[in-house]
Amino acid sequence: MQSMVESIADGVVERLSNRVECLENDSQVLRNENNMLRDRVMDLANQMDAGEQYSRRNNVRIVVVPESSESK
Repeated sequence: MQSMVESIADGVVERLSNRVECLENDSQVLRNENNMLRDRVMDLANQMDAGEQYSRRNNVRIVVVPESSESK
């Protein structure tokens, strides 16, 4: 009887160990993907900022003259 209980317990422990290993692998894959996506978001934000700066490179703002709401 004791050996049967030990055999069942060993089987349960082995299954749980396998499941934990699978979950750890899945977790690592998700962490890697998260890091990759975070880097991509940062790259896109930098590109967007550079594009905005480029589009403003020829703009001039004059602050001494008040703005007029009249169209000419």
